[in-house]
Amino acid sequence: MRLGVQIMPGLPGEDAHGFRKTVEAVLKLNPDSARLYPVVVLEGTRLEELYSRGEYQPLSLEEAVTRTLYASVKLESQRCTILRMGLPASPGLKVVGGPYHPSFGFLVRSRGYRIMARRMMDVLGEDCELIVNPRDIPELLGYKRSTISELIFSYSFDEKLPRGYIRGRSGRESACIQLQDILEYIL
Repeated sequence: MRLGVQIMPGLPGEDAHGFRKTVEAVLKLNPDSARLYPVVVLEGTRLEELYSRGEYQPLSLEEAVTRTLYASVKLESQRCTILRMGLPASPGLKVVGGPYHPSFGFLVRSRGYRIMARRMMDVLGEDCELIVNPRDIPELLGYKRSTISELIFSYSFDEKLPRGYIRGRSGRESACIQLQDILEYIL
């Protein structure tokens, strides 16, 4: 039997500390797979009533991305497969509030690569070259190329480099970073 879990960042009453505790409790279950769905306010729900009365404040998109990145890195470090991040687009989905984005999972992965790229540039200098697996180039560049526009770096790819890693090179120096290395910079 395999165990799959669903985590919903932004439940009523949750703060960042409580969310970290939730992730730690889930890790103790040693799940095989997970879905990460930040709470959004849907039309016609009890949560919409609370939201309308000002009794519930959903996470911002920024905070939802940050918490989801934290959970995904922690879970994947224990070999848990992340099946989905964020609600899928659906014709009947009527979101009234909260951190809904049609490319939410990509935003999360891109945020991880942005943090890794920034750390690599801090270590090796602004002029270092960043190297990733070719399948990770979109995440390195960021949503609508936001990361490369902000950080301004050169990059290349190496098919032998595992996914989820960035290798940096500057002159004779080189370094490598992976998602687990950035946990302290996320939440």
